[in-house]
Amino acid sequence: MSSRNCGYKIYTPAGELTWNPTLARAALSHSVDMATKDYVSHKGSDGKEVSYRAEAVGYSWITVGENISAGREDSQEVVTAWLQSPVHCENIMRQSFTEMGAACFHNKDTKYKTFWTVVFGSPKDKSNSATLQQ
Repeated sequence: MSSRNCGYKIYTPAGELTWNPTLARAALSHSVDMATKDYVSHKGSDGKEVSYRAEAVGYSWITVGENISAGREDSQEVVTAWLQSPVHCENIMRQSFTEMGAACFHNKDTKYKTFWTVVFGSPKDKSNSATLQQ
């Protein structure tokens, strides 16, 4: 990714992120919660934030963040919207994040139908981290 202006600040290109299945589980649990209970918020239905959700699935983090979206039907549309939002764009461009996990969940019986979550993080130690095999 190239440099990007996230509303009021220009970010240099961020490094590559490694897929982390533990963060993907945290993302999926939040997407399912939002889709099941028909709401859109960074706070879960239990009032807890992303940091709690990451720890609940066993991710020990130095830094953690989250982007959510609802009502968009394809991933390109979701990423485009995130890049147009300064706060979401900052998460995508943040140099301190080294890993990510993402998920979407569909529930036709809700207002928004499709719920997206991406969780970004940096692990406290590398034994917490999953690496992709090339």
